[in-house]
Amino acid sequence: LLMLVSAFKRDIIYIDSYGLTRIRVLGGIFLIWLAGIFTLITSANFIKKFPKKQILVGAGGFGLFFFLVLNIANTDQFIVDYNAKNFAEKNDIFYNSLLSEDAVKGWEEAILISQTTYNSLSNKKHLTDLEKKELAETLLALKSITEKRNKLFDYYGTLKEVKDNDYADIPRGFPDHIKFNRKWQSINLGKKQAFEFVKENSETFDKTLNCLNQNIDFYQIKNSIDISEETHTRLREYDYPFTERFYYYNDIDSVKHDIFRYFLNHYIENNDFEKKYYQEIDYVENLKTILTKIKSRMNINSDDLDDYQKENQYYEEFERYLVELIEVEKCN
Repeated sequence: LLMLVSAFKRDIIYIDSYGLTRIRVLGGIFLIWLAGIFTLITSANFIKKFPKKQILVGAGGFGLFFFLVLNIANTDQFIVDYNAKNFAEKNDIFYNSLLSEDAVKGWEEAILISQTTYNSLSNKKHLTDLEKKELAETLLALKSITEKRNKLFDYYGTLKEVKDNDYADIPRGFPDHIKFNRKWQSINLGKKQAFEFVKENSETFDKTLNCLNQNIDFYQIKNSIDISEETHTRLREYDYPFTERFYYYNDIDSVKHDIFRYFLNHYIENNDFEKKYYQEIDYVENLKTILTKIKSRMNINSDDLDDYQKENQYYEEFERYLVELIEVEKCN
């Protein structure tokens, strides 16, 4: 009994100090279950007519009860709400992004917090170690939410929505791996409700989320800010029990390469996109010159984009104009 009380007290101390997590919720429930079993065993020892088989029945009943509670109650949203209320200044948005679709409202809050963080850092050309850590956590949260959002559209979205969110080249129909996840056996009420919530709040989960991902990448390139060490530390040196593992590699070269492919898709295939931005910038002639040079060197079809050698042939030339393009492409 003393050990149970001591363990439960430590669990409460961790919650009061750092907030709720899945492991702390499950640990607390397990301790309560053990306390119930201990009570049954104690009753059997002190009450002579207490039926011994009731111990097994009680243990099974307690176990079934808590199993149903965990599956019916929205534990993840409870975690997000508790932490938002009690730890507003140090709410771990990256951890919230690792929770299931049941915590989709926490994803929305994480995006809005990320926007505030980015706005506070975006005018700084140099970051302190603490600010780099903050930016890394923000970026990881956004990338994790983006990945989960895209999976929701894979499960329940239309073909067009899958293309728009995954940036996939899907000539006709869904690929086999997406078809498999769209079978009726894979239907999940929580995911379906999360998908509807994401669509209802498309301004946040589409425009705001995409802009933040893009602008943070642009910000790193423009100011030569490398947060790969901070992202690696957060992903590899911290443990997140009972959450879906998330992997993301971030260094300046990989970010440049992602942006390179982004501009290839837009500036080679979408002329209307170019015209729109020609009208909105002050240095129109300068940009036109840049784009003319790039397109003359990159006059290739989209089918050739996976040709690694050809892509690298243009990459070095492209980097020279990257900062100018970033200023044009930056969204708000």
